[in-house]
Formats: sequence, C-alpha cells, structure tokens
Amino acid sequence: MTKGRLVDGRSVTVEEQLLIFLDIVVHNNSMREVALKFRRGLFTVQRYFHKVLEAIVGLYPKYVNQTPYGELHERLQDPKYNAFKRC
Repeated sequence: MTKGRLVDGRSVTVEEQLLIFLDIVVHNNSMREVALKFRRGLFTVQRYFHKVLEAIVGLYPKYVNQTPYGELHERLQDPKYNAFKRC
C-alpha cells in the first residue's frame, strides 16, 4: 500500500515505519532499543527511519513559506518595538 511518499515494505507497513520514526524522535530512544521493541533488525530500523525522515523533509517546500529576503513584518519595522532589547 502507498500512502503519499511512503510505501509498505516486505514486512513493515507504512504505519509501523511511522511508529518507528516517532519512537526514536519523540522518546529519544536509540535505534537499537527500537529494534528490540519492534522485533526488527537494526538495519531495518535504520532504513525505515531514514525513509520517513526523507519523506518529511520532502514536505518542507510544500508547507513552509519563507518571507522574501528584505521583507520584514510591520511590527519589526516599528522603531518603538525593539525585538532584540536586552539580548
């Protein structure tokens, strides 16, 4: 099954790939701990962690809009508002 940029592996579904990624990122677990928890090989965990990471990074241009260079928010241009006061 395909869900966006991720594809089911031979024995690892897209949902499990995402769970592996989230377990490493959110709980700060090592890949070895996650491999034991999900009963997968260390190489399998590494492979799917990087696949999910690449899929998330691929979403960056679609959902993150940067302001054009040189264009500042009106509040930052106000001389009464010092954004870096007491830094």
